[in-house]
Amino acid sequence: KAVVVTVAFRTKDRLTEANTYVEQLKELGERLAAYAKERDTINREEELLEVPEPTQYPQIAESMLMKEPFDKLWNTAVRFQEKYDAWTKGPILGLNAEEVAEEVGNLWRVMYKLVRSFGDLPGPMRVATTVKNRLEKFKVHLPLLATLCNPGLRPRHWTAMCEAVGYDITPTEETPLCETLSYGLEKHLEQLEEISGVAS
Repeated sequence: KAVVVTVAFRTKDRLTEANTYVEQLKELGERLAAYAKERDTINREEELLEVPEPTQYPQIAESMLMKEPFDKLWNTAVRFQEKYDAWTKGPILGLNAEEVAEEVGNLWRVMYKLVRSFGDLPGPMRVATTVKNRLEKFKVHLPLLATLCNPGLRPRHWTAMCEAVGYDITPTEETPLCETLSYGLEKHLEQLEEISGVAS
C-alpha cells in the first residue's frame, strides 16, 4: 500500500495542492515508520526463535527511499511560498537581507538538484522548474534588498536616495517589500548602492 501511495506522487504536479501533498507525505512517513517498527519487533521475535534468516520486508526501505525526493520537492515548494509571502508582504524594514539571500540560495540549490533528478517524471519536474524559476526571478532583487535593508541607513541617507531617484522612496514601518519593488529601483541601483555603502 505504501509503495502504491509513493508511486502516486510521481504524477502529482499541482502547486496549489502543495500543502495537501505535504500532509499526505507526512502521514505516509508516519505509516512507514510504524511498519519499520513492526518489522523490528518481528525480527527480534525471529531472533528469539532462532530463525536463521530474518524476514527483510524490502518494500519498507524502498518506499522510504522513493518518498524522499517528493518530500524535498513539496516541502521546499511550501517553504518558498510561505517565505515569499512573508518577505514581499511584510515590512521591508523588518527584513534581514543576508538571511533572505541565504534562504533563497538554499531553496534554489534544492530545486536545482531536483530538476536534474526528475528527468523522467514530467509532473514533479515541472513543479521543481517552476519554483526554481520563481526563486531566480526573486534573486534579481537581492542586491536592491541588501542596499535598502542596510541597518546603518539614517534619515539623511534616505533623503540622498530619494534625491538620486527623483521621488520619495523612504519606507514607513509598514511599507511592504512588494510596494518598494514596484518602484523599479533597479535602474538606480548603482547610485543607491553608493549611498548605502557610505552608511555601512
